[in-house]
Amino acid sequence: MFYWFMLSISIIAEVIGTISIKFAGDDAGPIDYLLLFSLVASSYYFLSKAVQGIPLGLAYAIWEGLGLIMMLISGYLFFNERIYKEKFLACIIIIIGIVMLNNGRIKASQKGE
Repeated sequence: MFYWFMLSISIIAEVIGTISIKFAGDDAGPIDYLLLFSLVASSYYFLSKAVQGIPLGLAYAIWEGLGLIMMLISGYLFFNERIYKEKFLACIIIIIGIVMLNNGRIKASQKGE
């Protein structure tokens, strides 16, 4: 459970850090960039803790996939970006891929691998 919590924190830090990139491009000062780099570094730090207990491929897929989906939602909510049906379909494919990776992990652990 600890490792999944670390993965969740890393995803949240990644999303907030990535959102801050959008703001940094406008009229950002050194503190804004410090916040941006701190969040991105924190994201990788917590991801490194998560992969101690979660298979690397699965952790990375979840980190990147859920981060991407959350960025799409954030763009819609905060930046008035549109979500076209192709983007929605891509999100579904990402979720299916994550579920398939997790099923592979479960089957491998049941076989004792």
